[in-house]
Amino acid sequence: WRGMCSQEQIGSKRDCYLLELRNHATSGHHPEHNYDVISEDVIRFADQHGLKKFTILGHSMGGRTAMVTACKFPDRVDGCISIDSAPVDESGPSALDWLPLKMLELMHSFSDQGLTRSQAIEQAKEFYDNKPELVFIIDKNLKRNKDDKLEWLVNIDALYKNFQEVPYFDESLTNDT
Repeated sequence: WRGMCSQEQIGSKRDCYLLELRNHATSGHHPEHNYDVISEDVIRFADQHGLKKFTILGHSMGGRTAMVTACKFPDRVDGCISIDSAPVDESGPSALDWLPLKMLELMHSFSDQGLTRSQAIEQAKEFYDNKPELVFIIDKNLKRNKDDKLEWLVNIDALYKNFQEVPYFDESLTNDT
């Protein structure tokens, strides 16, 4: 996203802000994780930066956040772009086989086992049969530190506990009232 925002075609015509959703990397870690509270985080950010109206773009969980923000705060959002997310509820039994849930389960189990960072990467390689793109996601979410301690950049406990909220979309938000 940084590369897109630094493009002259975009950066010369509008301000571009990159928000890190709660429970991700350096953002605040909270026990509650659902699109209602995340959309309120977006509005709080907009208020703090004096943004009366804005266009919101997001990918995956960010795309659902964008759609919920646009639906709940139509007076604030003048455009919404959702990449790789649709305004449909995808929760339910099929969500239990969803790759992100399996990944969170694996990451959560690493914490429960008390593994080091190196051990977690090795187990991920074994679990994913050396598929580098999947091991990369695990590695990308681990803090780098000198003592090889296993520390996550994301709030694994909150994301795992609230996982059912990730594929959920309140379809009533799209109904015209």
